[in-house]
Amino acid sequence: SNWETMAFFVLSFYLFVSCFFYSGGAVLFLLALAFAGIFIGLSAAHQERKEVTISYLTDHRKSFFSILLIVLVVIVSAGLSFKYTERLVSVSYFSKTLNAPTLPAAEASIGNALRLYENDLYLRTYADVYLLKLNSLVSKEESKMTDEDKTLLQQSSLDQAVSGARLATNFNSKNYLNFQALGGVYQRLVSFGIKDTYEKSIEAYKMAVALNPLNPGLHLDMASVSLANKKNTEAKDYANAAISLKSDYIDPYIILSQVAKAEGQNTLAVQHAEKALSFAPGNADLIKYVDSLKNGTSAPAPAPTTSGAPTTNTKKP
Repeated sequence: SNWETMAFFVLSFYLFVSCFFYSGGAVLFLLALAFAGIFIGLSAAHQERKEVTISYLTDHRKSFFSILLIVLVVIVSAGLSFKYTERLVSVSYFSKTLNAPTLPAAEASIGNALRLYENDLYLRTYADVYLLKLNSLVSKEESKMTDEDKTLLQQSSLDQAVSGARLATNFNSKNYLNFQALGGVYQRLVSFGIKDTYEKSIEAYKMAVALNPLNPGLHLDMASVSLANKKNTEAKDYANAAISLKSDYIDPYIILSQVAKAEGQNTLAVQHAEKALSFAPGNADLIKYVDSLKNGTSAPAPAPTTSGAPTTNTKKP
């Protein structure tokens, strides 16, 4: 029936689109081909048998233009097939990057993916790979770092991470995730003590906020980088902005608690920490942090929560 034919068309179209934009793998692609074949078979079965004959060799003029048209169609088809085959193959390399067992393997895979098809998702991942490489180098003890490691840290990995994030913003300046990624790269460089990276990080995050103004996570990012750079006033302002968008957001209260503690206002620090604990009473790290503030002992601030900020323009009361 017609609805069965349409169903197989929709299924095959959906699977082809999924394989094109996501890492669907060979199984989904073969399934899409199978559904497409069923759709073609059902369509042919429901139509009357007709024979169409086209002759273009009886007239020399028709023959010339017909053959020329066929050649052009073949060239265009071959070009498009090559282009989209490259795009499809790039998905495989991108999947290998996400599942790579080592950093060199991830570096090679994302490089191959970008050579085949450049887009902002791949560029953000490229920046992430080189940030991980930077982290692995920095985590080495100073005495164990060779001159080659230090050169690689300052020149290669650092430049590649910044370049990847910047290219992502150039590729798609309407996607806030690209500017958030760029801000994150500069935020990491702040911890290395590299000059002027704080200002660049805040600038990138503000571009992201302009594109997604109701995302409290972006304000939290600015609060975190301000706290790391000992900009207490700015850290409080950004943390409060995040809370105004999501009142039960735990991480901004932890930032406010850290700022209050740094300014010697221990009572206020406890109040902010207890407010955060009220939203996650079972968080063991947060309980230890609150107890350390009350007892005057030292305890690290809890790691950022995974439940945090929404990534869409939705405002919670």
